[in-house]
Order: sequence, then C-alpha cells, then structure tokens
Amino acid sequence: MARLLELETFDLPDDPLQATLMGDAQVAEMKLHSYEQGYRAGWDDALGAQNDDITRLRTELGRNLAEMALNYRDARRHILSSLEPLLDEMVAKVLPAIAHQALGPMILEELRPVVERLAVTPVTIRTAPANQGMVEELFAQKVDVPVQVIAEPTLGPGQAFLKTAAGEVQIDLDGVVEAIGAAVKAYFQTEHDEVQP
Repeated sequence: MARLLELETFDLPDDPLQATLMGDAQVAEMKLHSYEQGYRAGWDDALGAQNDDITRLRTELGRNLAEMALNYRDARRHILSSLEPLLDEMVAKVLPAIAHQALGPMILEELRPVVERLAVTPVTIRTAPANQGMVEELFAQKVDVPVQVIAEPTLGPGQAFLKTAAGEVQIDLDGVVEAIGAAVKAYFQTEHDEVQP
C-alpha cells in the first residue's frame, strides 16, 4: 500500500509541549538574543536611574545653596542691625570724649618741632572756652614757651588754632568725629539700600 503523504501543519498546537523542536543553533541564537535584550534593558534602566539621581542631587544642592545664601543674608542683616545703634552711640558719645581728651596732647605734638626754634617767640592758641583751662594747665606743666590761650566761642570742643611766627595750624577733631559718623551712617545706609529691593 502506498504511503500517505504527510504535510507540515502551520496551525498552532493546542498543547504547547507539542511545539516543533528547534535545532541547537536556533536555541543558542535565541538565548543570546534574549540575553542581549535583557542586558540592554538593564543598562538603560541603570542610566535612567543615575540621571534621575543626578537631577535630584542638583535640585537639592541648588535649594540648599539658596537657603544658605538666604540664611547668611539674614544673619548678616541681623548682626548689622544690632551693631548700628552701638556704633551710632560710640560716634555720638565716645569719640567726642576721646577727641576732647586728645586735644591737648595733639596741640603739644604740633608745637614740639617749632618750640625749639622759637623758644622766645610767643605762641597763640585759640580754642573753645571749655578747653581754655585744660590747655593752659597742660602748657604750664610741659612747655617752657610763652603761650597765650584765647577762648574762641565759635570753635567746637575738638578744635584749636595754633599760631606761631612760622604760621598757623588747625586741629579739628570735631571734623574727624563728624567724618567718622558720616562714614558709619553711609555704610549702614548702603546696607539698608541693598536689603530693600
């Protein structure tokens, strides 16, 4: 009897175990392809996770730097606002007192180089009426030069004019105190202007 011709069926089998068998080369190729796809997917996931981490870290770093800058500005503003009244009081009260105490020694310092050359020439000192006694007492103790101290009501407590045959010298500690006060006020005004938008 003649044998029946068997043709290949292209229908999917109802039982997956009955699938057609593949050759060893096809199986090896499929395994390699699956491995490469898995490796590539894992690599892509790792790169994506790394990029997400970098983005998150940059965002956190930027936020932290902004907070630090804000905290620094707040701390600086607080310190300066605390120092401003202190410096204003020093300029208003301490510096004038120091200037008043320094007036006599400054007059002596200005006159020392001239005194030796002009030992017999009288020196005229014009100063505020409040300083007249202190200057006369100072010169009576430390200088053997004829000195005439004149009270000048138009001068402030930190001002004096020294007149010798060589010329006239002005001492203006009041002006120095005013300049220091103006510098302190200008500094704090600049700070206030920078803080306000």
